[in-house]
Amino acid sequence: MRSRVPEEQVLALFHEGVDAFCAEAARLDDDGWSRAACGDWTATQLARHVLAVVGWYHDWLDRAEAGDASPAFPIEDLDAR
Repeated sequence: MRSRVPEEQVLALFHEGVDAFCAEAARLDDDGWSRAACGDWTATQLARHVLAVVGWYHDWLDRAEAGDASPAFPIEDLDAR
């Protein structure tokens, strides 16, 4: 049986994540954005990555709502994206 997570819970978790990310970003000064934040990635690189992934998720959700279950792009293109 497949469980369904209530939309309100999904949206609350999404907003919690956005708020936490924004709070951390607001603490960074110019030097903070250029320092390593995750492995070798700087805070700037990490923020760009998060923005790219958020864009993918929005695209995937839009496609799903339209009934399109096909891959948004070939897996071979993942690194380029």
